[in-house]
Amino acid sequence: MNTPQNHSKSRRQDLQGIRGIAIISVLSFHFLPQIFPNGYIGVDQFGFLYLFNIFLFSSDRVQ
Repeated sequence: MNTPQNHSKSRRQDLQGIRGIAIISVLSFHFLPQIFPNGYIGVDQFGFLYLFNIFLFSSDRVQ
């Protein structure tokens, strides 16, 4: 069973960076819509990350 300590070691830093960019784009869209009108792209990034994580989880279970 994964403990919180083991789980934090297995996090991929590249995916954390993409998640950070998605968060910044969504927040920019909500707080500065005149300057950053395309913040909805961050929602698409979250969807991509979600599907990518599901793919990784299912491919690990198959092997």
